[in-house]
Amino acid sequence: PAGEGGGSTRPENRAPDFDEILAGFFKSDKGRDTLRDLEAEMAKAGLKFKAEDFADWVKSRRKPASAGAPKKSFWKSLTAMLPGAEARARKKTALYEINYQIALTPQAAASGTLVEISYPRGDSQPHRLKVRIPAGAQDGARLRLTGQGRRRPGPDPNSRGDLILTIVITPGGTLADLWSAKA
Repeated sequence: PAGEGGGSTRPENRAPDFDEILAGFFKSDKGRDTLRDLEAEMAKAGLKFKAEDFADWVKSRRKPASAGAPKKSFWKSLTAMLPGAEARARKKTALYEINYQIALTPQAAASGTLVEISYPRGDSQPHRLKVRIPAGAQDGARLRLTGQGRRRPGPDPNSRGDLILTIVITPGGTLADLWSAKA
């Protein structure tokens, strides 16, 4: 019977789930060898893959849901290790970002300042925001304001991309001054 003598505690009328199959496979010598072979082949291809990371992922799936963070998909974990994963994630995130240039005088950039900006972010009205520019800001410096960009699709109506402020230092403190100086 199930549960006696170190056997499975799974009822006999229930098929094993993916986690049970993985755990059983990688406890065996053949499973460990397969994982080592996979690690070696991925290393040859220039991919970051560690058998320990995979084992940790399998172990984390065995914990009850109340034991912490939600379980991460194996495929999401694996694709995060593949080349270009960071660039793909960045490209997807960039869809909801807003880039905004803010012009400052050299004095304001050196001492720091509080500015109020108004920008469209896809809502019916322009969004107004006060931003503290730190002292010593350099021309071309970028500030990322998390959650101040375009709305992301999905169930959470408050999920937004980021606002990227690029500082432009101009003698008069306006972008018009910069453009007329270049003309």
